[in-house]
Amino acid sequence: MGAEVIFDSWYNFSLSAGWSPKILRELIFPLMKEDVDLVHSRGAIIHYYDDGRIMPVVSDLKDLGIDILSTLCPPPMGDVDLAKVKGEIGDKVCLKGNIDLHYVIKMGTPELIESKVKEAIRAAAPRGGFILSTSDSIRDGTPLENVKAYFKAARKYGRYPIR
Repeated sequence: MGAEVIFDSWYNFSLSAGWSPKILRELIFPLMKEDVDLVHSRGAIIHYYDDGRIMPVVSDLKDLGIDILSTLCPPPMGDVDLAKVKGEIGDKVCLKGNIDLHYVIKMGTPELIESKVKEAIRAAAPRGGFILSTSDSIRDGTPLENVKAYFKAARKYGRYPIR
């Protein structure tokens, strides 16, 4: 037996690092496709991580065959429109993330955190395939009340059926 999930991070070759969609499609995605096919040939799933801008290549990521896509970073750090991503690829790719780790979790208020968690769940949880998460982590210096507010909101809104 091997690993059941392979965490694959190509963020050095992402739009956020300055690569164009054209370069990604011509040079990088063929290599990523080899990775995906290898992982799948061994019976595992592939979790692709990109913590920046992905909207111009979302459909390409689906076509590569990735199983999980994170971090779904919203503006201003990223460019993800979660409802749009859910509509474009959410039928084939599990979505993970979207709650801004800096401006919402670290610098926001408990009320803002609750609102963003509720919004993310409503946008991406229907029909399954969504894992609520921050857009990377919870950073050092985040107020404890904000961490508690995040988990409280997740428990409050993260139950099926989604209302």
